[in-house]
Amino acid sequence: MDSISPSRTQPLLQHEMQALGASTSASAATAITNGEPQALTDLKAKMTELFRGDRTEENGAQMDALVQGRANKLHEMGIDSNAVDLLLDKAERMDRVTVPTQGAVGGLPFGVVTVVLDKVPGVTADAVGNPGYTGFIAGAMSGAADVVGAGLLTKATEDSMWLKAPADKLEDIMAASQKTKTEANPLKQAGQSATALQTFTVRNVARLAVAASLNATVGPKAAAAADTAIGSLGGMAAGSGYAMLMHKHQKAAGLVGGAQLFGRKDWEKQIIELRDCSPSRQYINGAKRAAKFPLDVATDTLSSVRKVFEGGNLLTNGGALAGGFALTSMARNAAKTAALSHGLPAGAVAAADHAVNVAGSALTFAAYGAAGVLAGKATDKGVKVIQEDIPPKAQKLADGAQKGIETGAKATGKFAGDTYDSAKAGLAEAGTAIGDAYTSGTTAIGEAYDSGTTALGNVARSGADRVGELAERSGLRRRQDPPNGNPA
Repeated sequence: MDSISPSRTQPLLQHEMQALGASTSASAATAITNGEPQALTDLKAKMTELFRGDRTEENGAQMDALVQGRANKLHEMGIDSNAVDLLLDKAERMDRVTVPTQGAVGGLPFGVVTVVLDKVPGVTADAVGNPGYTGFIAGAMSGAADVVGAGLLTKATEDSMWLKAPADKLEDIMAASQKTKTEANPLKQAGQSATALQTFTVRNVARLAVAASLNATVGPKAAAAADTAIGSLGGMAAGSGYAMLMHKHQKAAGLVGGAQLFGRKDWEKQIIELRDCSPSRQYINGAKRAAKFPLDVATDTLSSVRKVFEGGNLLTNGGALAGGFALTSMARNAAKTAALSHGLPAGAVAAADHAVNVAGSALTFAAYGAAGVLAGKATDKGVKVIQEDIPPKAQKLADGAQKGIETGAKATGKFAGDTYDSAKAGLAEAGTAIGDAYTSGTTAIGEAYDSGTTALGNVARSGADRVGELAERSGLRRRQDPPNGNPA
């Protein structure tokens, strides 16, 4: 909702009944009991009743705290249980206007495509003579326009109701409860959506009646113009009907109601806003949102177009809607050809054509509605598997592989280390042996050399001694003294 303007910052609820449109005297009479313990007891009972559908065994303690906190604060604000009832009644009445308005706006994309397909023949030029392909193009375009349009309109329509809030605006305990309810009974929700979309079948019944009447009376040109108008404007009316039916289902499922208002994080601000606003306030807010729409188109177009190619949207648009319209278009062509071959008048031919369209479209819309629910949930589960389940398992596998590689590397490293150490020790031993052998060899050689030289020296000395002895004996060593008596 819009934020509170400074002009509405006066003390809250001087008399809550006055704020809600009652007289000053009535509000004063009601406010007299607000300070009594019974008022607090009644508020707690009221809050307990509002949040009963969101209470579980698991969140019981948290829910009790939420109930008590809301009751205490309301008591401080001077609001009693009767004033709460009046506020909720006012909120519901205002939402009754918002829901169909939003539905009509949501039907705009379908209406635009209807006009484009009728007024721009070039869109289906490639499918001339192929009714199945023509229907497929129409269905694919309608589905894509619906997705893109919904994306562009999100900001213009989000958080625009009092008794329904986006998950990010709710307290955590309430957001979790709403998520559980949203995911419950998918088949039931699929059936409800398929049934609610039959509002478009009602539109097609109106097209049948008008086409048959005008073709029989005025002519095909006027009938075609009327069909385009009913297809576009009737699409918006069908969108309103669809929104109202789905809102009723959501209310029965506990997705709409007072708990959504009092379960918000900003519930106090919302209460003040609701108390002070007039019923026309929602139209003013709607005008403000509409004024911002061009900016939304500029900023959100690309992201909205990307959504067309998401898994769930491809299934619902390409499969259910485009496929259904393709089959319907083929059946319509067959019915029309048969009617012409029998020479039926233009009004009867148009009636046969549109009767088949009503039946085929009813099945197509049912499939589209069911697929929109089931495919979305299947896609969400697929995304969950991809984003949440696969990564841990992949990580576990990677960790296991890494551990195996580390173990193998350690074993290989140990083997290489042991081999290296063994080789190193062997080489060291070989080196030692070689060194010992070298030392022994050089010692032996040295000893042999010493022995040889000693032996040679002894032989030489012995020879010299022998020579000396011979010289002594022969007198060769004796010489004559010189004349002066001195030896030479």
